[in-house]
Amino acid sequence: MIATLTFNNPTMMENEARDVLADLFAAEKIPKVHIPGKERPYTPTTRSFFHAYPEIFIQLAGKNHFRCGDEIFILNAGEICIMPAGIPHEERGESDSFANIVIAHDTDRFIVLGCHCWYDRPGAIPIKSCASNKAKYLSDLLAETADSFNHGSLVAPHLYRAYLGLILEEYERVVSKPKPGVSPMVARCMDLLFAELGSTDLSIMHIARQLNCNADSLSARFSREVGKTAIEYLTELRMEQAKRLLRETSLSIAEVAWASGYRDANYFSRLFKKQNGTTPRSFRRG
Repeated sequence: MIATLTFNNPTMMENEARDVLADLFAAEKIPKVHIPGKERPYTPTTRSFFHAYPEIFIQLAGKNHFRCGDEIFILNAGEICIMPAGIPHEERGESDSFANIVIAHDTDRFIVLGCHCWYDRPGAIPIKSCASNKAKYLSDLLAETADSFNHGSLVAPHLYRAYLGLILEEYERVVSKPKPGVSPMVARCMDLLFAELGSTDLSIMHIARQLNCNADSLSARFSREVGKTAIEYLTELRMEQAKRLLRETSLSIAEVAWASGYRDANYFSRLFKKQNGTTPRSFRRG
């Protein structure tokens, strides 16, 4: 398995990520897999946030220090972490050679990110966004894989390999192509807003730092090319996620708010009503 990513070359990164997935799928021995516990799901803490769907971290180089509530562990090069939905986590990268691949899931797509280290925190660069009619199945399969590893099930390695095989198949099937009328920089910004929408601290300045560009310039360019501000676009993403969670889960209103990037459930409810004409509770009742 390769030990780094060519962060300044998107085409090479796409090929390198494919090679990593292929190597993991073909490997006879499964790497060490970390599954953070589920003692305090959907309970954000200071500097941490959680995702509504699971994600997988593939550490290529350096160390990634995770804090998940009271649980602390280090993800070393060559190791895997499957982060279940709802687990609050924060990361701290170690080493200038830090590199990992993260696959973030949703119900209609998954996104593959390459991460390097900046200000001792992993900074993400979108590699490939894959819309897929198998997206929900893949998300559910990753969740089932995590549960199986947690319970020491004999089928866990088989589920892990099946997940990798299907991800690789979809990754190769989807052809990368530019978003119509949108520059590569703005397209990457859109992907990062999607991947990190659960973070209550997400801002255009945070995204600009990860993309190594000026925040004001990125904001103006986004508005010009997309026809709405980055904040308006992010709010739409968050509202769509909130509606899915209200329809498809039994999470409380506060948990839906947190999973959608809002620390204050009352503010979330007011914004939801303003955007959708009804309260979250009424929307859930149908």
